[in-house]
Amino acid sequence: MVEVLKRGKSGSTWLSIADKPAQDITPEVKKAYGILTELIF
Repeated sequence: MVEVLKRGKSGSTWLSIADKPAQDITPEVKKAYGILTELIF
């Protein structure tokens, strides 16, 4: 978690599963948001 605080950019989204190192999933979240936005509007 300390690594996320040191490396993470403001507004980024990180995920850690089963005590594995956290990964930056910001691109995936942005892509999903874009798909949902297209479906709604």
